[in-house]
Amino acid sequence: MILRNLKGTAILGIATAIAVTGASVPFSLEAQAQTTSVVGIGLTSNEPTSNSGVTNYIATVLDSTPATIQLPQNTETNQPSVNSVQNYNLDDIQEVSYVRYPTTQLNIRQNPSTDSEILDRISTDDEVTVIGELPNSEFVVIEYDGHKAFVSSQYLSEEKTEPEVAEYVWEGKKLNTSDGVVTGPSGKETYYNLPMSGVIKAMRSLGYTDEYWVRGDGVKMLGQYVMVAANLRIRPKGTILPTSLGMGIVADTGDFASSNPTQLDIAVDW
Repeated sequence: MILRNLKGTAILGIATAIAVTGASVPFSLEAQAQTTSVVGIGLTSNEPTSNSGVTNYIATVLDSTPATIQLPQNTETNQPSVNSVQNYNLDDIQEVSYVRYPTTQLNIRQNPSTDSEILDRISTDDEVTVIGELPNSEFVVIEYDGHKAFVSSQYLSEEKTEPEVAEYVWEGKKLNTSDGVVTGPSGKETYYNLPMSGVIKAMRSLGYTDEYWVRGDGVKMLGQYVMVAANLRIRPKGTILPTSLGMGIVADTGDFASSNPTQLDIAVDW
């Protein structure tokens, strides 16, 4: 959502817990009164709600319906904390073009604020092209779905790094594209390459929040563990066990489990 002040200047973000509702298209704000002025936008207080810790401000939205803007309230003065509000102008964006790599799972936000809506997330396996910078801000501009979006530069690196993995070295034969079936430290091993979105969703529902990523050798990982399918009666989801490719975590199952209950099927992108 793009806000515009009375001069028509685009305001990309108003930081620190501000919610705007009542309109879903770019619009301009016109002050109803000048009793309270926040970064150039005149807003009028409408019955402070002390219970929720915020004060509602009403503004006129041109060619649309009225919108409600909520500002965090200073409990000592009972006034809105306007000092924490920041104004970002489109003209302030300095155009650049360079590639960076996330050092952790990184939120793509609609506006340059940690309180802004999260549009998507990117992993350490992704490449990020930065197209703009904001002065005095940790956020940089990227293109997302055809529009400008923002990520924190604190979690971007010039070099691609991989998350730490659980240490384990198997001295025997390791699973690979040539040897599609090996006997590893926990039994027979095979591999499979299927979309993992459903598997990740199921693991998230069980409380596993570690990042999903693909290791340099093509092994699919959940945090520091190799993702494996197993017989869930013997090895429930979340079981940690050694494989020929490193320490693994049971995250899936398959038809093989009924005929060979100790077999592991390792998730790869081969």
